[in-house]
Amino acid sequence: MSNTTTWNTPFGSPQTPVGTSSGGTTWSTPFGSPQTPVGTSSGGTTWSTPFGTPQGTGRSTGRSGNRRTVPLPAQLPNGSTAHIERLYNEAKELNTWLETTDRIQLVQSSGTPPNSYIINLNVKGVEGISGGRTVYRDQHTIEITVPPGYTNGEKLRVQIKTPIFHPNLGSYICFGNDAGSDSLLVRISTVARMIVYDIYNPNSPLNDSAKQWAIANRSLFPLDEVLLPPAI
Repeated sequence: MSNTTTWNTPFGSPQTPVGTSSGGTTWSTPFGSPQTPVGTSSGGTTWSTPFGTPQGTGRSTGRSGNRRTVPLPAQLPNGSTAHIERLYNEAKELNTWLETTDRIQLVQSSGTPPNSYIINLNVKGVEGISGGRTVYRDQHTIEITVPPGYTNGEKLRVQIKTPIFHPNLGSYICFGNDAGSDSLLVRISTVARMIVYDIYNPNSPLNDSAKQWAIANRSLFPLDEVLLPPAI
């Protein structure tokens, strides 16, 4: 199903559009009142549901995307440092991933090979709670910076640039005790899994309100298909 999103209702039947307007498509709810977009931006459409809980376990079934890849030379010059070689190889791996899915989009990269990235993750996450309603967004922007000591064990720095409502995501990202698992693709996948609530830790929250929401709605997780990198 190309370029469409289908949401399931709590009762197992698909949720279907009941009309369109200048604001987009209006969706029916099992309670008789339509579900409408609460805002649109370059980051995608945000949706509200009644009673502060998600309407079913929606799964995105298709998205169009920009298959932009990282510009790289055919090979590195002789004598490149281990740091440069790692950045180059991980950028090549990222290009392989970008070419196989539109759920991850490269917005910008800086450096050759890159030492920073801005990436869009096209997955369903929670933006916040507004007026007792859960507000979703389907695109999230992250910025990844490679530190000078990356090859020697210094961790990638990751920030989410769009609003997010998650126990372990905020002004910084709490990855937990995962030393030794750091790589560009692993970090991107981990953040995407956190956004869809495939990964969350209520015992170490940065956001207590999100923790309470997660505990109350854990049966609905993950909110979207898990985004995993290809086997390289």
